Amino acid sequence: PQRVACPSLLTMTRVSGDGQRTQLNTAFPNPLQVRVTDAGGNPVSNTLVTFSGPGIVTTTALTNGSGIGSTLVTANGVA
Repeated sequence: PQRVACPSLLTMTRVSGDGQRTQLNTAFPNPLQVRVTDAGGNPVSNTLVTFSGPGIVTTTALTNGSGIGSTLVTANGVA
């Protein structure tokens, strides 16, 4: 594989969407967004990003040409 495709050479940085609140089993109002860059700081497109954690339904998104992966997430049934 090309070196840029190796996950150990990629960095994921939070862009926006943290700190939100919503009711159980309801979508959060704003998308979660992260930026994926390579070892040189260049954006990496078409990279699958998985958003998961306690309190949300796991979902995925592909990064765009700017390296941004963005998705709306839904709260699960765990308070």
